[in-house]
Amino acid sequence: MESLKVPTHSLEVEIRYFDERPLKGRIFVPAFAQNHDGPERADEWINRPEEIFPFVAEGESGAKLLNKRYVVVLALES
Repeated sequence: MESLKVPTHSLEVEIRYFDERPLKGRIFVPAFAQNHDGPERADEWINRPEEIFPFVAEGESGAKLLNKRYVVVLALES
């Protein structure tokens, strides 16, 4: 089954969801961008048509599904 996984790159982010609660954790962007070398940038990823995305909150091992429509702010952690 490992051969069926889509290659991704994780980004540490803070998300401000519609109810103003800050969520720190990781999102997963495609490892290969269509228009440049390397993984997709966060701005490319947030504008992709897929509405639902997996998010792993800081300190948790399992992913929860979030809807991009309710993301107010997406900030990269440095």
